[in-house]
Amino acid sequence: MKKVIGIGLLLALIAVIGGCGRTIRKEELAAGTKGEKRETSQFVPVRFQASRISVKVNADPKQVEQYLMDTRYLALWSVLENPKVVGKERFERTGDSVWIKGNMLGVPIKFKMTLVHYQPEQELYYFYYLGKTKMGTMRLNLQAMQDGTKIVKKAENEVASPSWGEIMDLVKYNQRVVKSSERGLAELQVRFDPGLSVQGLLSQGIRAEFNDAFYQRYSFQVWIKAAPEKVMADLTDLNNWQKREEKDHWNLGACLAGKESGPYPVRIRLGDQSYQADCFRMNDQSAQFISTYWVFQTTDQFARLQIQLKPIRSGTQLQLDYLQEVPKLISPETISLIQNLELIPRNLEKILNDVKNELEDAGQ
Repeated sequence: MKKVIGIGLLLALIAVIGGCGRTIRKEELAAGTKGEKRETSQFVPVRFQASRISVKVNADPKQVEQYLMDTRYLALWSVLENPKVVGKERFERTGDSVWIKGNMLGVPIKFKMTLVHYQPEQELYYFYYLGKTKMGTMRLNLQAMQDGTKIVKKAENEVASPSWGEIMDLVKYNQRVVKSSERGLAELQVRFDPGLSVQGLLSQGIRAEFNDAFYQRYSFQVWIKAAPEKVMADLTDLNNWQKREEKDHWNLGACLAGKESGPYPVRIRLGDQSYQADCFRMNDQSAQFISTYWVFQTTDQFARLQIQLKPIRSGTQLQLDYLQEVPKLISPETISLIQNLELIPRNLEKILNDVKNELEDAGQ
């Protein structure tokens, strides 16, 4: 019986990591004519497993930061077994990325990690990207103390579907996060205080706290009577986005067209408020799939925008998926963002329907 459960778990883990086990709300849209009325989904909550741990290090923030920018050290915090870094040895600026490879229950896994926010000697924020749909975030906050530095590590991992949540429980994911976080921070403390030992610190018990965090997801589909390559060309045309910015005050052009990790500028208007975000490309160039992560500049809130194109019925089915972090701290900026969140679907739908109409008019 144990063998059967083990094999089933491995197959489920492979399926979910590959994106096959993804379960999200979708609307069934038939291939129709220009201007047809469509049903769309609303924001729905998405659960993330979150953890928080803080320790004191006997070094100033600059020394601690130098150590944290070493990508080999960050690999110690991975939940993977025998993790190895492929890419840079050090993070130097926002947009720098590495791949971390390893195993979980004997299954080879790799994920991409990108530095997306950097405030020298104070804040280092990262996105990590597993497959097409799974995301995680890590925030490192440094605070100078009289005799050292307080470091707070916050991590959030997407529970993209009930099946993924069950797998995270079965592989004891939380325990793996605890073990890797505790060991990684213990290594950091010992690095600057030889009087300490890793085993001694670990023997003091678990210091991490766990809770749930929530994002809001919105999905939208539209059928366009044009080939996928023409749709992608329109979405990544900088001139088209310049016109949309003049008309609708939205410009995602550099974000969608970028070939490197980033950052690329995003400029949008919601109501009477304008927002700017740094955009990062999380996948390699693809003719039919774009995955981008955003960091809003005034609030440091995270978001993800993905676009998938599929050839269907002599045209293209465009699926848009937008995921927005729910602000945890209340400030005038976050209150404004919360109030305007419901405007994001309306603007995205309008832009995509404009793309549909432009391409279909050009094809007549």
